[in-house]
Amino acid sequence: MDKHTRGQTAYISGHAAEQAALNLLRKKGYKLVAQNVRMPRGSGANELDLVVYRQNILVFVEVKKRQSLDEAAFCITPRMQQRLLNAGAVFLSWHPEFENFDCRFDVILFAPNEPPVHLENVLWEGT
Repeated sequence: MDKHTRGQTAYISGHAAEQAALNLLRKKGYKLVAQNVRMPRGSGANELDLVVYRQNILVFVEVKKRQSLDEAAFCITPRMQQRLLNAGAVFLSWHPEFENFDCRFDVILFAPNEPPVHLENVLWEGT
C-alpha cells in the first residue's frame, strides 16, 4: 500500500471513529457544537475533534483510534495535551456565548474488537 492510500485509509478510519464517538456522546445526552475545528497556524493549538455540551458543561473531545486502547491512550503526549488546552482557549475566545459554561477535556479511545472507552474530565499533570 502506498503512502497516499495509507493516508486515505487512516483519514476514513479516523473520521468513522469520530462519528462513532459523536453517536456515543449523543446517546449520553450531549449536543454537538462543532466538529474538526481547525486552529490558526502558529497558535500552538491542535484541531479539536469534537466540541459538545450538556446542560452548562462544554466538552472538548479528543478521539483516538489505534490497534490497542493502550496505544490510543499513550499517543496523547504532553505536547499534544498542551496543544489541546491551547485549542480550547482559542475556541472559547471565538465563542463568548460559552463564557459561563464549565469546560472540560474528554478522550474517547477506540481499538478493533474493543468497546470504546470514554474518559471524562481528563486533567493532565503538568499542563
